[in-house]
Amino acid sequence: MHDIWGGYAEVEFTDGSRGSYEVAQQYYRSFDKLRVDSPEKFNCICHSVLGENPTLWDAEEQRILESIGLPFTLASESAFQIKSPKAEVRQFIQLAVRPTIISRIFGVLAGSTPEYDLQSPFKHPVIGEPDQVAPQHRQQVAFEWSGTDLRNCPGKYLITQSSRHVKDAPQPQPGGI
Repeated sequence: MHDIWGGYAEVEFTDGSRGSYEVAQQYYRSFDKLRVDSPEKFNCICHSVLGENPTLWDAEEQRILESIGLPFTLASESAFQIKSPKAEVRQFIQLAVRPTIISRIFGVLAGSTPEYDLQSPFKHPVIGEPDQVAPQHRQQVAFEWSGTDLRNCPGKYLITQSSRHVKDAPQPQPGGI
C-alpha cells in the first residue's frame, strides 16, 4: 500500500479539457520523434484514429507505439471509464494531430493514407515551443492518495480527475421565487 501526498501541474488543452502537463508533454515529444523518424508510420497511426473509418490497433501499430516508448504504461484502465489504456493515446492524437493543409485541400487520393501534422495539444503553448506551457498557465493540483497501483495516482492521466469533476458536476440551476 502506498500513501502519497503530492501534486502535479495541470494545463488546459485545445478542446477545453484539463490534464496532466507532464503526461501530455511526454506524449507530444514521443509523437514528434515518430513524426520525424518515420513519417509513414506516424501517418498510419494517426489515420487509424482520425480517418473516416477509425480502426483498432493491431500488433503492428502497437509495435510502432512501443518503439517510441509508448507501451501504454501511463494510461490506466480503471479511471474515467477508459476501457483500454490505448484510449488515452487515442485521445492525445485527437487533441494534437490534424490533417496537413495539402491533405485538406486535395483530399485523400484513392487508396493512400493522408498526411498528418502534429500540433500543440495545449491551449496556451509557448511560442516556438509547442511542447511547453508558460508557468502562469499551469495550475498546481495537490492531492493525498492511498492505493496499491501507482498508475492510479492522480496526475498520471492525460485527462485529469479535476477536469472530469468540473464536467460531471451538476450545474447550478436558476431558482424561482
